[in-house]
Amino acid sequence: MSWRQHFPVLIIDPEWGQSGVGSQMIHAVGSQLKARAQDVLMASSAADGAGMIQAHPEVSAVIINGDMDEASPSRPVEDLVARVRARNADVPIFLCTDRLALKSISIQALRHVRGYFWKLEDTPAFIAGHVEEAVKEYLDQLLPPFFPN
Repeated sequence: MSWRQHFPVLIIDPEWGQSGVGSQMIHAVGSQLKARAQDVLMASSAADGAGMIQAHPEVSAVIINGDMDEASPSRPVEDLVARVRARNADVPIFLCTDRLALKSISIQALRHVRGYFWKLEDTPAFIAGHVEEAVKEYLDQLLPPFFPN
């Protein structure tokens, strides 16, 4: 077991428990990450995601469904980004969204995001590869020199 498995990726996506293309995509991303020896934590709502952020300071990356802000006046994506940043200033945050939903997210929130993926256009392997690289860079910054990889 790799020591990196102690630093899971948190995926916050209300589509997790639903059926449909978006759900299949996020499940495939989770499977790709697990195949790369990366543990994954799932939250199926913004409220659960907020709780997971508080309960798991060891997360090495956060993927948030950026589509949550489209139909909600409460701006859950922006709230989640702010919660992650209040807890950890450096952990990589990614939005998994579509082009239209991205326009509804404020520039202030986007400044704290490492990147975004087009949920129905990018492949799960592509997304998992970028997340894996960000996790490696993040963890390499945390560990002292000469720590075994």
